[in-house]
Amino acid sequence: MPERPGIYFMRCGRFIKIGYSLEPSQRCATIQSCNPVPVVLVGVECVSQVSWFRREQDLHAQFAALHVRGEWFRAEEPLLSYVRTHAAHI
Repeated sequence: MPERPGIYFMRCGRFIKIGYSLEPSQRCATIQSCNPVPVVLVGVECVSQVSWFRREQDLHAQFAALHVRGEWFRAEEPLLSYVRTHAAHI
């Protein structure tokens, strides 16, 4: 079965990356290949390819107070609650 595209949430230590991919598992493997700390795909929120960019921007704005750099955010509340309730867990 092909993987569903979506907004992914990847945990790496104290941080969560919020991004979009057509193949979130493959994206996670790519990020892991250049990171010495384990990277875990913790959830995917399914969105259409048409709306993904806007949804990703909205999430980045929603969690701006936790922003660290690029697409990385501190793994704290309310982001952790959002992932638990809105993302399909892998």
